[in-house]
Amino acid sequence: MTRLYLQDTPLKQDECITLPSEASHYIARVLRAKLGDMLHLFDGKNPQEYIAEIIDINKKVVLVKINSIHKVENESPLSIHIGQALVKGDKLDTIIQKSTELGVKALTPLITEHCDYKLTKERMLKKCQHWQKIAISAAEQSGRVFPMQINEPCTLQTWLDQKHQHCLILDPHSKTCLKNIRLQNPDQISITIGPEGGFTTQEIQMVQDKNATTIQLGSRILRTETAPIAMAAILQSLYGDF
Repeated sequence: MTRLYLQDTPLKQDECITLPSEASHYIARVLRAKLGDMLHLFDGKNPQEYIAEIIDINKKVVLVKINSIHKVENESPLSIHIGQALVKGDKLDTIIQKSTELGVKALTPLITEHCDYKLTKERMLKKCQHWQKIAISAAEQSGRVFPMQINEPCTLQTWLDQKHQHCLILDPHSKTCLKNIRLQNPDQISITIGPEGGFTTQEIQMVQDKNATTIQLGSRILRTETAPIAMAAILQSLYGDF
């Protein structure tokens, strides 16, 4: 059944609502839905879905009536926050999509020494809006009612200065494996992933000065788009709901 995220549309039992223009276009022109078809709506504010029936439809407007409300409890008890170094191309799109499916709560793009990613403030804002749309689309597909939050990019220093319950830094040169550390009943874990060129010596020193935990995932070096997905799956298995 089609799921739609409606952030700014009030959703209430037995209410009739007109879907926003973009959603109406998608339902009417792309999916070619018909009268009587059912939709699952969610607003990202409550752990529930609103089951709605299409009661009027044309090429520009779709009117639905909310017939029932279902509680949804599929959020992981573990809050995973990824700090991901900026990468070129659509790699970050893939990271966001798969991380959403894996139950990650938030992602913050990081600006590091080896980041070859220079954009104006205006273009970066548009990229953040694009990334949030990717997260919303992935939430619609995966059944989540709370889309993953995409934060504004920040420097590695700013990221490390934030309050983290547990902050794990992936470093292929670390002598500590993830399987060798055990976190006692963690509620929140932050994962820090470097760029394709890795962290510099100065950045690793910065990490050590902050007493963050550097770890490696075995003897093979993972690509920057593979590491966060692997980490999220492992942490969900160890401490989450897998």
